[in-house]
Amino acid sequence: MAATLKLTDLEASSGGTITVAPATTLSLSADKLSVGGVLLSQGSTGVNTITAASTDLADVTHTAMWTGKSKAVFYVDASGGTKTVQLPAPGATGRETVSIIITCKAVNSAITPNTVIVNNSAGSEVFTLYKEGDFVEFVSDGTNDIRTGNEHISACGQVYLNTSNSIAISATENVFASGTGTIRYDRGNMWDNSTNYCLVLPYACRVHIENLIWTEEATQHLAPSILKYVSGRGSSDILFRNYWQANPSGSQTSGIIIFDCDEGDEIEYQAVCNHSSAAHTAYGSSTAWYDGCYARWTILRRY
Repeated sequence: MAATLKLTDLEASSGGTITVAPATTLSLSADKLSVGGVLLSQGSTGVNTITAASTDLADVTHTAMWTGKSKAVFYVDASGGTKTVQLPAPGATGRETVSIIITCKAVNSAITPNTVIVNNSAGSEVFTLYKEGDFVEFVSDGTNDIRTGNEHISACGQVYLNTSNSIAISATENVFASGTGTIRYDRGNMWDNSTNYCLVLPYACRVHIENLIWTEEATQHLAPSILKYVSGRGSSDILFRNYWQANPSGSQTSGIIIFDCDEGDEIEYQAVCNHSSAAHTAYGSSTAWYDGCYARWTILRRY
């Protein structure tokens, strides 16, 4: 028959370990085991859904969702609007024993969709999710929030030239200007379509960049160039440049590179005219993105 033992204090008779025999089960009521002052709840993983526009994981309701867990997953639905999730302080009781995973459950279908913004306990953005399935995991050392590297983001975009652009003799020019770029999609709102007509990176990252130059003249002398501006356009660096002497009519040439960039870097998509006596035309189309020049990018890794 089962035995009930009521104790207010338990101490080993010798040594420092109390051992439960293999044939014996120590059963405790839920939330009755405390380790280091932290209650260990039933089950090691908590799965929760967030619907509010702004959620503080340090409030009483949400603290109960991660305290005592080894892993706490929060699904966030941003289909109805951008959502903000604030992490509890790294020194909060129980933070050092739990990993917190924020996952995007859904977004809307706009050209620039809603996002899920993850803030630290001070209210500063530390990560952003852009598409359903994006996620990020945080742990704490008691002082700092630490990204484990278990994460995925879908920040990407494409802008196409909607009207043809004449590139001057022996010139290197931005493919895009006022009114000439149509945004096909921009997950992250990173395209500057009003001032410098370029990609502006909001954080340090590894980015895949593609600049496609489409020509429709016989003996065309155009080639792609990718230029990076740094320090608020205080300096620049050519990331890619390809020189063609004579492309056949209707040819397409892509400049593609993967590069590590810093916060605030600007990527300009350029066309180079290699002809010394005539301007040449970068072709654009107002009806289809695949019928002319375009700029495309994908963030591969946020640092």
